[in-house]
Amino acid sequence: MCREETYIGWSELIIIKFFRAFSFLLLISCSHGPHRSVPFIAHTGEGSWDSYLAINLESKKYENYKKLIEREKKNALISRGESHITVITPVEFWNLLRPQGITIETLNQLAQEANIQAFPFREICLGKGVLKNEETYYVVIHSPDILNFRKKIQLLLKEPNKFRPENYYPHITIGFTQRDLHESDGVLKDEKSCFKSIQ
Repeated sequence: MCREETYIGWSELIIIKFFRAFSFLLLISCSHGPHRSVPFIAHTGEGSWDSYLAINLESKKYENYKKLIEREKKNALISRGESHITVITPVEFWNLLRPQGITIETLNQLAQEANIQAFPFREICLGKGVLKNEETYYVVIHSPDILNFRKKIQLLLKEPNKFRPENYYPHITIGFTQRDLHESDGVLKDEKSCFKSIQ
Protein backbone atom coordinates (compact mmCIF):
# COMPACT_ATOMS: atom_id res chain seq x y z
CA MET A 1 0.00 0.00 0.00
CA CYS A 2 1.32 3.50 -0.80
CA ARG A 3 2.48 5.31 2.29
CA GLU A 4 1.69 8.90 3.32
CA GLU A 5 5.31 10.02 2.97
CA THR A 6 5.79 8.91 -0.63
CA TYR A 7 6.96 11.53 -3.10
CA ILE A 8 6.65 12.55 -6.73
CA GLY A 9 8.94 10.81 -9.25
CA TRP A 10 12.12 8.68 -8.72
CA SER A 11 12.42 5.00 -9.65
CA GLU A 12 9.10 3.23 -9.30
CA LEU A 13 8.15 0.11 -7.42
CA ILE A 14 5.62 -1.47 -9.75
CA ILE A 15 2.94 -3.64 -8.26
CA ILE A 16 1.06 -5.68 -10.82
CA LYS A 17 -2.50 -6.67 -10.06
CA PHE A 18 -4.77 -8.79 -12.13
CA PHE A 19 -8.42 -7.77 -12.18
CA ARG A 20 -10.35 -10.85 -13.29
CA ALA A 21 -13.53 -8.92 -14.00
CA PHE A 22 -11.80 -6.87 -16.68
CA SER A 23 -9.00 -9.25 -17.72
CA PHE A 24 -6.13 -6.82 -17.83
CA LEU A 25 -3.04 -5.94 -15.86
CA LEU A 26 -3.02 -2.67 -13.97
CA LEU A 27 0.41 -1.25 -13.23
CA ILE A 28 0.49 0.71 -10.03
CA SER A 29 3.43 2.76 -8.80
CA CYS A 30 3.74 3.43 -5.08
CA SER A 31 7.07 5.24 -5.08
CA HIS A 32 7.18 8.99 -5.60
CA GLY A 33 10.05 11.38 -4.91
CA PRO A 34 11.02 14.97 -5.70
CA HIS A 35 11.94 14.79 -9.38
CA ARG A 36 14.06 17.86 -10.03
CA SER A 37 14.12 17.21 -13.78
CA VAL A 38 10.45 18.20 -13.94
CA PRO A 39 10.46 22.01 -13.79
CA PHE A 40 7.90 24.35 -12.32
CA ILE A 41 5.70 25.79 -15.07
CA ALA A 42 3.98 29.17 -14.72
CA HIS A 43 0.43 29.29 -16.08
CA THR A 44 -0.49 32.87 -16.88
CA GLY A 45 -2.80 34.60 -19.32
CA GLU A 46 -5.33 37.33 -19.84
CA GLY A 47 -8.48 35.19 -19.70
CA SER A 48 -10.38 33.94 -16.67
CA TRP A 49 -9.28 30.33 -17.31
CA ASP A 50 -5.65 31.08 -18.23
CA SER A 51 -4.01 31.75 -14.86
CA TYR A 52 -3.64 29.09 -12.19
CA LEU A 53 -1.03 27.43 -9.99
CA ALA A 54 -0.01 23.81 -10.47
CA ILE A 55 2.58 21.15 -9.64
CA ASN A 56 4.03 19.84 -12.87
CA LEU A 57 4.35 16.04 -13.15
CA GLU A 58 5.92 13.51 -15.47
CA SER A 59 3.09 12.29 -17.66
CA LYS A 60 4.26 8.79 -18.65
CA LYS A 61 2.72 7.04 -15.63
CA TYR A 62 -0.65 8.73 -16.09
CA GLU A 63 -0.63 8.01 -19.80
CA ASN A 64 -0.34 4.33 -18.82
CA TYR A 65 -3.38 4.73 -16.56
CA LYS A 66 -5.22 6.26 -19.52
CA LYS A 67 -4.41 3.30 -21.77
CA LEU A 68 -5.55 0.82 -19.15
CA ILE A 69 -8.87 2.60 -18.61
CA GLU A 70 -9.37 2.77 -22.37
CA ARG A 71 -8.79 -0.96 -22.59
CA GLU A 72 -11.26 -1.64 -19.79
CA LYS A 73 -13.95 0.75 -21.00
CA LYS A 74 -13.33 0.06 -24.70
CA ASN A 75 -13.57 3.79 -25.29
CA ALA A 76 -10.87 6.30 -26.33
CA LEU A 77 -10.11 9.16 -23.95
CA ILE A 78 -8.90 12.66 -24.75
CA SER A 79 -5.93 13.97 -22.79
CA ARG A 80 -3.94 17.20 -22.71
CA GLY A 81 -0.63 15.39 -23.18
CA GLU A 82 0.68 16.58 -19.81
CA SER A 83 0.02 15.92 -16.12
CA HIS A 84 -0.26 18.24 -13.17
CA ILE A 85 -1.90 18.83 -9.79
CA THR A 86 -3.78 22.12 -9.66
CA VAL A 87 -2.98 23.97 -6.42
CA ILE A 88 -4.97 27.16 -7.07
CA THR A 89 -7.70 26.80 -9.69
CA PRO A 90 -8.39 29.39 -12.41
CA VAL A 91 -11.75 30.17 -10.78
CA GLU A 92 -10.15 30.69 -7.35
CA PHE A 93 -7.50 33.00 -8.78
CA TRP A 94 -9.81 35.03 -11.00
CA ASN A 95 -12.80 35.36 -8.67
CA LEU A 96 -11.26 35.26 -5.18
CA LEU A 97 -7.54 36.11 -5.15
CA ARG A 98 -7.16 38.57 -8.01
CA PRO A 99 -9.87 40.95 -6.70
CA GLN A 100 -7.95 41.11 -3.41
CA GLY A 101 -4.72 42.19 -5.08
CA ILE A 102 -2.96 38.82 -5.36
CA THR A 103 -1.28 38.55 -8.76
CA ILE A 104 -0.40 35.33 -10.54
CA GLU A 105 3.23 36.47 -10.43
CA THR A 106 3.01 36.60 -6.62
CA LEU A 107 1.56 33.08 -6.52
CA ASN A 108 4.28 31.78 -8.83
CA GLN A 109 6.99 33.35 -6.70
CA LEU A 110 5.55 31.92 -3.47
CA ALA A 111 5.23 28.50 -5.10
CA GLN A 112 8.86 28.44 -6.17
CA GLU A 113 10.04 29.68 -2.79
CA ALA A 114 8.06 26.87 -1.15
CA ASN A 115 9.36 24.40 -3.78
CA ILE A 116 5.92 22.97 -4.47
CA GLN A 117 7.47 20.65 -7.06
CA ALA A 118 8.77 18.62 -4.10
CA PHE A 119 5.49 18.49 -2.18
CA PRO A 120 4.65 14.87 -1.24
CA PHE A 121 1.29 13.41 -2.13
CA ARG A 122 -0.48 10.07 -1.86
CA GLU A 123 -2.57 8.52 -4.61
CA ILE A 124 -5.92 7.39 -3.18
CA CYS A 125 -7.79 5.87 -6.10
CA LEU A 126 -8.86 6.16 -9.70
CA GLY A 127 -11.87 8.46 -9.83
CA LYS A 128 -14.62 9.01 -12.35
CA GLY A 129 -16.93 11.97 -12.96
CA VAL A 130 -20.07 11.70 -15.08
CA LEU A 131 -22.42 14.26 -16.61
CA LYS A 132 -25.04 12.68 -18.87
CA ASN A 133 -22.98 10.95 -21.58
CA GLU A 134 -19.70 12.69 -20.66
CA GLU A 135 -17.03 11.06 -18.50
CA THR A 136 -13.83 12.28 -16.86
CA TYR A 137 -11.18 10.04 -15.26
CA TYR A 138 -8.53 11.09 -12.76
CA VAL A 139 -6.37 10.05 -9.81
CA VAL A 140 -7.71 11.32 -6.48
CA ILE A 141 -4.81 12.40 -4.27
CA HIS A 142 -4.16 13.53 -0.70
CA SER A 143 -1.47 16.05 0.28
CA PRO A 144 -1.31 17.93 3.60
CA ASP A 145 1.54 20.03 2.18
CA ILE A 146 -0.62 21.39 -0.63
CA LEU A 147 -3.43 22.17 1.81
CA ASN A 148 -1.02 23.97 4.15
CA PHE A 149 0.28 26.04 1.24
CA ARG A 150 -3.29 27.05 0.38
CA LYS A 151 -3.81 28.09 4.00
CA LYS A 152 -0.74 30.32 3.78
CA ILE A 153 -2.21 32.00 0.70
CA GLN A 154 -5.39 32.67 2.67
CA LEU A 155 -3.38 34.59 5.28
CA LEU A 156 -2.33 37.11 2.61
CA LEU A 157 -5.90 38.16 1.86
CA LYS A 158 -7.67 41.25 3.16
CA GLU A 159 -10.87 39.23 3.34
CA PRO A 160 -9.59 35.71 4.11
CA ASN A 161 -13.04 34.22 4.67
CA LYS A 162 -13.79 34.57 0.95
CA PHE A 163 -11.19 31.92 0.15
CA ARG A 164 -11.60 28.48 1.73
CA PRO A 165 -8.42 26.37 1.50
CA GLU A 166 -10.31 23.19 2.47
CA ASN A 167 -12.79 23.59 -0.40
CA TYR A 168 -10.41 21.70 -2.62
CA TYR A 169 -10.41 18.38 -4.47
CA PRO A 170 -6.81 17.62 -5.53
CA HIS A 171 -6.45 15.21 -8.42
CA ILE A 172 -4.47 14.35 -11.53
CA THR A 173 -6.56 14.29 -14.69
CA ILE A 174 -6.07 11.16 -16.80
CA GLY A 175 -8.49 11.82 -19.64
CA PHE A 176 -12.07 12.49 -20.67
CA THR A 177 -14.55 11.51 -23.37
CA GLN A 178 -15.51 15.03 -24.52
CA ARG A 179 -14.21 17.65 -22.09
CA ASP A 180 -12.80 17.77 -18.58
CA LEU A 181 -15.65 17.99 -16.09
CA HIS A 182 -15.27 20.29 -13.09
CA GLU A 183 -17.00 21.29 -9.88
CA SER A 184 -19.13 23.72 -11.92
CA ASP A 185 -20.51 20.63 -13.69
CA GLY A 186 -21.39 19.03 -10.37
CA VAL A 187 -18.33 16.75 -10.39
CA LEU A 188 -16.39 16.61 -7.12
CA LYS A 189 -13.09 14.80 -7.59
CA ASP A 190 -12.90 13.35 -4.10
CA GLU A 191 -12.85 9.87 -2.55
CA LYS A 192 -16.60 9.47 -3.07
CA SER A 193 -15.92 9.40 -6.81
CA CYS A 194 -13.51 6.43 -6.60
CA PHE A 195 -14.26 3.49 -8.88
CA LYS A 196 -11.00 1.56 -8.44
CA SER A 197 -8.52 1.57 -5.56
CA ILE A 198 -4.76 2.10 -5.94
CA GLN A 199 -3.13 -0.37 -3.53
